[in-house]
Amino acid sequence: MTKIEFRPGKNIAIKTPSHEFQALVEFYRDTLGFKVLKQGRNNVSFEFGGKILWVDHVPHVTQAEIWLEVHCPQTDGARDYLRQKGVRFSEQVEPLDDGFPGFWISAPGNLIHLIAGDY
Repeated sequence: MTKIEFRPGKNIAIKTPSHEFQALVEFYRDTLGFKVLKQGRNNVSFEFGGKILWVDHVPHVTQAEIWLEVHCPQTDGARDYLRQKGVRFSEQVEPLDDGFPGFWISAPGNLIHLIAGDY
């Protein structure tokens, strides 16, 4: 059996409710002085060391949630491995582009993780 290797991905997302979105963006941009990489209508990304910190406006959440990306080049094997370990899959949380090599899971504590292959 192929060894499944997981390592930290490059993206960290904070899914933020409407009433906190602008204040959180201003905190990272103006208070901490983080460099803005991209600014859209519903999200802003910041340079965060070797990672990218995304602040996403999500109207239907009531409190901020942190979502993490985990890299695994063997996504098919990872899917089987995680099923065997009883991990809950959460593909309904946010659509992924067709052909994207990855899937969503929930870690204990209901923390959302994107398991992503090479893209």
